[in-house]
Amino acid sequence: MLEVKFTPQIVKHCQDVRSELERFSKNFKIDLKFVWFEILDIQTLIDEQNTGFKVAGVEDLKRLDNEIFYNKEKIKFKQVYDIRIIPKKENINIALRISPFGDKVALCLYDGCNLIDNEVFYKEFITYIETLLVYEGIFIRRKDFYKDLIKSHIKKIIDEKIAFPYEFVILKSEQYHPHQEAYYDFLPQMEWERENKKIDNAFYAVNKGEEILKYFKSKKSKSGRNLYGEYILATQISLTDDETLPKYNPQEVDVLKFKDEVLFQSKLDAYVKVKDNEILFFTQNEFRDVDALNTPPLLGGYSKGIELHITATDSTKDAINSGVILEASKINIIGNIGPNVKLHASELVIDGHTHQDTEIIATKANIGVHKGNLVAQEVNIKSLESGFVQAENLVIDNCLGGSVLSKDAKIAKIASNNKITVSHRLYIGNIEGSDNVITLSSLAYTKTKDIIENLVKKKDFLIGSAKKVYAKYHKILSVVKKNKEIIDGIGALNEAVKKRMMQDKKVTDIYDRHDKMTKELRILKQELLDYQHFVQNTIHKLTQVDEEVTNAQIYCDDSWGENTKIIYQREFPKKEIRSLEVTKDYKGGYKIDRETKEIVQI
Repeated sequence: MLEVKFTPQIVKHCQDVRSELERFSKNFKIDLKFVWFEILDIQTLIDEQNTGFKVAGVEDLKRLDNEIFYNKEKIKFKQVYDIRIIPKKENINIALRISPFGDKVALCLYDGCNLIDNEVFYKEFITYIETLLVYEGIFIRRKDFYKDLIKSHIKKIIDEKIAFPYEFVILKSEQYHPHQEAYYDFLPQMEWERENKKIDNAFYAVNKGEEILKYFKSKKSKSGRNLYGEYILATQISLTDDETLPKYNPQEVDVLKFKDEVLFQSKLDAYVKVKDNEILFFTQNEFRDVDALNTPPLLGGYSKGIELHITATDSTKDAINSGVILEASKINIIGNIGPNVKLHASELVIDGHTHQDTEIIATKANIGVHKGNLVAQEVNIKSLESGFVQAENLVIDNCLGGSVLSKDAKIAKIASNNKITVSHRLYIGNIEGSDNVITLSSLAYTKTKDIIENLVKKKDFLIGSAKKVYAKYHKILSVVKKNKEIIDGIGALNEAVKKRMMQDKKVTDIYDRHDKMTKELRILKQELLDYQHFVQNTIHKLTQVDEEVTNAQIYCDDSWGENTKIIYQREFPKKEIRSLEVTKDYKGGYKIDRETKEIVQI
């Protein structure tokens, strides 16, 4: 993001931050998208007896955490802010989604939002979220609640590698809620779309006893205070529910009725969808000649124990035609795969060819001829033909112009123009062709690559934070130096003049500011030393992780082929590439010398 520089401006007792930023933007002719603010102080004001607002004391602020006190109708609340208007430096790719009635606030995280599991990051991240809340006019209270909630979700996203966009509620009115029309959540779809983009007309896998749908009955509104601090009186509206309950087949669905909701549970292991307010099941698991017309997208089945068996009616037809999307625990295919097919399975067997536009994710995969894209843990391929494979353990009979990323790989025959990258072991039977490139890199192994990416994010964040602290340190240091010159000058005067000058409030203010700033400098200096330690420690960890590839080895039982090149790609502490042209008739293997970092014969 382009940064526009201007002199920061402090605004005291601001009641509407959004309007204040708009006014600043207009007055100084600076586009609003380049203007942001820091919160210096928040003052809460209370009017309990309709006698006027007064600043809340320590005890008043404690009472604000009490829902009964906060939701008293006759009490009025408002907040004013001391802010510093500053240039907006970057887009963190997060946003708030506030419900129309102001009773809920959700935090939305989008692609490009870099999350790090450490306290320094949490402090900056939550501080930024608080500026978003203030910008929207949300009444700030019960900070510890949403701080802990945000931390727990960030840890979950990092630990479980949850994809963006990701959304969760951080604030909710405890007492007030608006009138609510009856609605339902289709749970399997919601779960799937938390990590994936929406796909139209899809069915979603469920197991017997699993909740399909949660129906929320209509509710009358309840008086109370919304998240803006406003007291809202309840409105009276008649409620209707039974007419809008989804239709279902009692042979397929169990229904559990409660006071405020109705739960619909599956009686089957199958795929399900909701269409025109009716719960529909897809139970077929054996197919012939699958296409997008006779088989809808079947999603989420890879962890549900569901098996799909697909066969081509004859060798001239594809077993799966263009555009089909299937997810199941086991997928067994006899026949070829057409273009733009997506498969996701725990166990996958394809007795045939994949198309170059096929996309496959699996835990274990066994494929005849692979030409598409495959990401899996355990892979066995008879013939890799211009396809891409990323795996932990990989066995290939014939490799013809393919691209491979793997921790460990065993390849019987290699033709020409293959790109093979490993991080631990590569066993080759024979290289029959020419112009093959074999690379040793820590990034070939997915788990190591994820560790490196997270450490790099952490390093970049720490360096960015350290730069901010240094800028603040440097700014205060320049003021301290000027004040010290004045103080040294006063100290050189005779006692009578010095005593007279110390009666001047401006002079005593200089001394006070000098003392405060000197203390702040010591704190900032320690922060900088801490950041330096954290950055060095992170770089050390990156180097250690990258060093693991120096244990890698390559073996070949027969010929190394013509123009075969071995490359060692080092990432840390600095990027380096070493290469070696292999001797065709050499019988043996290669490794990396841990001392010289050169590729040497075993």
